Amino acid sequence: MKTILVVAACAAVLAGGANAATVEASSAPATTTLAPASSISGNAGIYTDSIGGNRLSPWYQSAQDNSPYYSIWSGGSITFTFTALQSALALAWGTPDSYNYVSFYNGSTLLETLSGSAIPANGADGLSFAQLVKITPVAAFDKAVFWSNGTAFEFAGLDATPSPVPVPAAGLMLTAAVGGLTALRRRKRTA
Repeated sequence: MKTILVVAACAAVLAGGANAATVEASSAPATTTLAPASSISGNAGIYTDSIGGNRLSPWYQSAQDNSPYYSIWSGGSITFTFTALQSALALAWGTPDSYNYVSFYNGSTLLETLSGSAIPANGADGLSFAQLVKITPVAAFDKAVFWSNGTAFEFAGLDATPSPVPVPAAGLMLTAAVGGLTALRRRKRTA
């Protein structure tokens, strides 16, 4: 009975629990090269200029001004699909507003959605109107969907971090269970 309890406790520890995504200010300069989007739909596109009250480049008034960036209007979306699982996403998020969102998926399963209100102000990145951030969702993802239900969502410098190849928890639990059963069998033989 003790062995079964030990095996159950090991399984519970190995299964772990879900946490919220971490969002941190990044001081590393984001690239000005645009990552190719898998799809752009609705009111969204690629721009190099800024139009006051309409869209503002994340690179505005910086050395990278007039570099390309993505802009999404209400109802639009831009999707990035990755061939391998990713663990984090770094980008220049232009004027983080509460009506701008990024949703992370693994396959068709929504992992979580963050709004611009979750983006910390850092100001130390040399950009006047954008924040360089690194977002680490609760789990590895293979798709990120950027969308807005407000005036505009501008971003650039997207850089995804490949997820390390994990040791499946199920494999560890199976090993613990087989070890527990083997110990039980040996104990019965000696009794």
